[in-house]
Amino acid sequence: MKEYHHGNLRQMLLEEGLKLLSEDGIENFSLRKLARRCEVSHNSPYRHFADKEELILAIGQEIEEKFNAALQEGMASCPEGTANDRLLAMGRAYILFFMGNPDYLELLFLSPGIHDVVKEQHSVKGGTSLMTYLGAVSAAGMGEIPPEAENCCGAEIFKQIDGKVLQPWCLIHGLTVLLVKKAIPCPEGEDLDRLITQVLTVD
Repeated sequence: MKEYHHGNLRQMLLEEGLKLLSEDGIENFSLRKLARRCEVSHNSPYRHFADKEELILAIGQEIEEKFNAALQEGMASCPEGTANDRLLAMGRAYILFFMGNPDYLELLFLSPGIHDVVKEQHSVKGGTSLMTYLGAVSAAGMGEIPPEAENCCGAEIFKQIDGKVLQPWCLIHGLTVLLVKKAIPCPEGEDLDRLITQVLTVD
């Protein structure tokens, strides 16, 4: 058995659990298999998580926090820019975040079985990546976000907003998937930045 500090086991389970999910999918995922991967006793994961669903939710919530922080940092990187500049910076941060962490994209958006578990993250009122996105779009004048949307949870948010508000997201997310999945050639450096700017700039 691997020796570990008790306080570090939870983080180890989150990190290795994400890798295992990416490799085996939710159907073949189990806490027992994760324990073997971490070289700890079969009962050790249960000191931190009641079942695999609770662990997967914790993984999703941790990724969501990192993702939302990346979007906010992207907008904060151009404080002197216009609202459109900040929206573009947020889109760039979105793409670069998932290019650097393709497993995160898989878990949050591209694995239906896993998404059914982690979608509860969008039930948190405010402070989510979705609300950060909606705020940026509204500030850029690309659609009104009804005040009541801020008090909605999950799918209810989408019933409150105009479909046009989602257009920039479709551009951002579509380019993200194409680049991460290597469906199109992936440039680097200034060429990548130029591609992102060209695709995401809306006249």
